[in-house]
Amino acid sequence: MSQLLARFGAHEWTEIENAIMDAYFKALKTWPFKGVPDNPEAWLYTVSWRNLLDSLSSRRKKQEEELPIDDLSFSASIEQEECLEAQLDPELRLLFMVCHPSLKKSDQIAFMLKTVSGFGRKEIAEALLLGEETVKKRLSRAKKQVIDQGVSFDWPKQMDVAQRLEMVHTGLYLLFNSGYYREGGSKDAGKDLCLEAMRLCKLLCEHAYGNANSKALMSLMCYHISRFEARYDKKGTALLLKDQDRRKWNEFFIQLGDQYLEQSTSRSEKTHWQIEAVIASQHCHAKSVQETNWEVLELLYKKLYQLKTDKHILLNLIIVQMMGAKLSEAKALFESLKAEDFKKYRSHFYFTGAELYKKLSQDFEAELCLEKALESSKTNN
Repeated sequence: MSQLLARFGAHEWTEIENAIMDAYFKALKTWPFKGVPDNPEAWLYTVSWRNLLDSLSSRRKKQEEELPIDDLSFSASIEQEECLEAQLDPELRLLFMVCHPSLKKSDQIAFMLKTVSGFGRKEIAEALLLGEETVKKRLSRAKKQVIDQGVSFDWPKQMDVAQRLEMVHTGLYLLFNSGYYREGGSKDAGKDLCLEAMRLCKLLCEHAYGNANSKALMSLMCYHISRFEARYDKKGTALLLKDQDRRKWNEFFIQLGDQYLEQSTSRSEKTHWQIEAVIASQHCHAKSVQETNWEVLELLYKKLYQLKTDKHILLNLIIVQMMGAKLSEAKALFESLKAEDFKKYRSHFYFTGAELYKKLSQDFEAELCLEKALESSKTNN
């Protein structure tokens, strides 16, 4: 869909959906008898494209030369070259369109996951921790606004890149995290989502619109994906960073992360993306938990919280302080927080408290936090 939207515009949304559906019907009718084409995606795109031209021609009473279905191999015709040209950076076009300033921020991410990455409502609901009905409303609202306002695909013309780029970064990281922290289903499917987010981010880094933050985000993704295979034991149970076999970490992605991180540090004033990438770098280059520089990580998390006042950052800071044997500081910070600050992540709050009080030999408090953590986990599930 993204290629056709980029080519014909969002105002033709309904016609595009109809054209794609017709292409799938034709595939079901012809492929069982003629065989599946060498390039099924190209076949479907070309038939959808032709269907759309036919539909628009009828509506506008203009004659268009019909593209035959018999040979859809994408050889060297002019029309085929135009189809290929229409596919240049279609995802980036759609990313920036979805992140239009006129769309509500609460709708943009759901819309991005639906249109660019093909998520279903259930997957989007899981990724955003929302109900499916809420997701349905957000998608319908965003689609209606795109059509009614005629949101433009004039890319790169007439676009306020600065307003949209940060939302694009956030959307890409959400897509990555939906695969990285995927619960249930195939582990490979989760990794595919991560790699898709990285592919789109790489396109952004290589484009003129990409900036230092784009490269810092790519660096962060590289560091995280390097640990993907080590995150689970043989039974499929998730492992904490300190329990992972570091020999399974992918050195190629760590080195790639280093390259993108170096490219991202040209500006003197650091952003939260750059600091998060540096934090991930510290973990990836530490040979063991004991050799991790917890003092540096503490400083980084404090700076990160100044830029991005998310209470979850403070939970990570508490863990760092615990690992750095600063138990009194960790206790003071933990007791300044409230479980209500973490909403659906209350279990994380209580598990952190249980670990902290255990280290402080405060067994009663540790047991109480553990009970509340388990209760919160059941409630969220």
